[in-house]
Amino acid sequence: MLMTVIDLEKDSQISRHTWRAWIRLGRVPVVRLGRCVRVDETAYRRFLAQHVRVDGAPSEPITA
Repeated sequence: MLMTVIDLEKDSQISRHTWRAWIRLGRVPVVRLGRCVRVDETAYRRFLAQHVRVDGAPSEPITA
């Protein structure tokens, strides 16, 4: 399933602004459909497991 930034925000409780920043920095793999940006659910789950603690905070600073 492909997820929108709003889907990511609702599922993870991490703001869409943070998701957009991570996408812009290339931290989250995306699928681009014209101007639309989607994240594969498997890639999203993998990203959360590797980078986000259970309480929702980043496990380490996610910067460029």
